[in-house]
Amino acid sequence: GYAWESTVHLVQDVRLWNRSPSRNFGWFVIGDETTPQNAKRFASRENPDRSARPALEITYRLPGRR
Repeated sequence: GYAWESTVHLVQDVRLWNRSPSRNFGWFVIGDETTPQNAKRFASRENPDRSARPALEITYRLPGRR
């Protein structure tokens, strides 16, 4: 899988989608085109192979805890 660090904009998007699911149009992922052979492949949620379908996994830390 692939992972990204959280950003202020990412958090704002998720909060908006939680309040207004109809406004969730997803994200457009753009790769680093300056580095050769670094393409990433994503399956759609309709992929017949359930294990290949994308999933959002959120890991968080509570303030003051490690």
